[in-house]
Parts: sequence; C-alpha cells; structure tokens
Amino acid sequence: MIPALDTLFGFRLLIRYPVQSTAACMILLLCGCQSTEKPGTEENPPALEGTGVDGAAESFVVVQRGTEVVPGFDQRVTVHIGDVTAGQTLTSVQVEDRILVGQTPLREGDRISFSLVTGTYTLYLIKMVNFLIGDDYCVFVVAGEIPPEVRKVEILLHAVRHARVKFSRGEKGITPRQMEARFRMALAGRPQAGKTLEALLDLAEEIAKPSGDAGEILVKLPGNRIEGLVAWLQGRAALLCRESGKKSTLRSGE
Repeated sequence: MIPALDTLFGFRLLIRYPVQSTAACMILLLCGCQSTEKPGTEENPPALEGTGVDGAAESFVVVQRGTEVVPGFDQRVTVHIGDVTAGQTLTSVQVEDRILVGQTPLREGDRISFSLVTGTYTLYLIKMVNFLIGDDYCVFVVAGEIPPEVRKVEILLHAVRHARVKFSRGEKGITPRQMEARFRMALAGRPQAGKTLEALLDLAEEIAKPSGDAGEILVKLPGNRIEGLVAWLQGRAALLCRESGKKSTLRSGE
C-alpha cells in the first residue's frame, strides 16, 4: 500500500474505532518492546579491560529492589540494588548486619570497593538490563581472592558469631555477636592477626586475659562445662583443620 494511503487508512480506523484501535496499538507496543532475555542466562560475562576480571569470573544477578548473596565468601556478604532507572541504580554492600558500602549510584561498567579482614575487593556492575515492563536486573562480578588461611580465620569468626554457648567475664555475660565484635575491633588495629589461625589465637589470648578483678573470658558449654576462650577456639580451629584435610599445627596438644 502507498505510504500516504496507509497513513490515511490508519487514521480513519482510529477515528471510527478509537477504543479498539488504541488497545491494539498498546498490545503491539508492549509485545514489541518486551525482551525475552531472562536474568542469569549469560554464561560468560564480558571481560572488563584492566580490572583483572575475565569472562570466566563467577557472576551473579540482582533483581531491582532485591538483595543477593555474593558467591565465594564464608561470611554472608550481600549486594542490594534499588530501582534500575535512567541507566543507573543505587547499590549497597553489606556483611551480616554491617554496612560496608552505603547506597552508591552505579552505571554499567562502574565499580565500588569494600574491605574485609581478608582484604579489599572490587564489585563491578558488568551488565544492566532495563525492561519496559517486568523485572529489571543487574549482573555483577567481584574481583579478589581469599587466601586459604584467611578463609579459615573467617570461618572461625563466623563460628564465634553463631556459637550456641555463653561467653562471660566475671559476672558479665557476653553474647556471641559481642564476642565476634571484640575480635573485629581488635583486628581493625592489627590486620596481620587475621591472616592465619595461629595469629588469631595469639590475639585471642590477649582478648581473653584477665581484666582487673573480672578474670579471663570463659565459655559455658552444654552440660555446664566451662572452658577458657582460647582453649575453646583451639578446639574449633583444630576441627576446622581436620575438616580441610590438613594436619593441625596449632597449640592444641595434638
């Protein structure tokens, strides 16, 4: 059909059947604009030049206004994003209930860094998908590798946080979260103590030693058994070493 006549014909239809014509146009528009791409279908994310991240890096997807756990960490490190709009999204990083990076606007290709006892890591936003309708999402990847010994330290601190025991110094009780927080505060001033289990146990001796008249930090176990903090940590560390298939060389008497 000649373009001019085609336009005239469509105009006449719109005048004669305004409701039906408008509905048909909307359906065609939505069907034509909605992507069939689904989150997580990208097996090999694109390499980012100069970042140390290649196509084999493990990526993960975060749907808008959603939160996802970052793969590869023993601690629960999560990434949260807000709405994906105008080519950007507010992104935050958190470990357990502690905020590492507050809401930061990111565009595709942007990055933010966060630090743990294990080191500093970089979060890259490698892909952003913004649908006309449906769930928008972003694809992220994290650069940085946790050394095996440091990973064990993180596992041990995670065990402290979630221990089903009671810590105390004198008459004052200490919750597992408070106990982990003491280690984190001490490690902030002495990061080298978080590099190996042996160094962490040295730090534990300083944390647990008697303070004034309060005595050392003790651990009340099931069955009302009592152990010192260092002895309890040595037991957990030795178990961790056995589970990793390596003979423990810690000061546990084994």
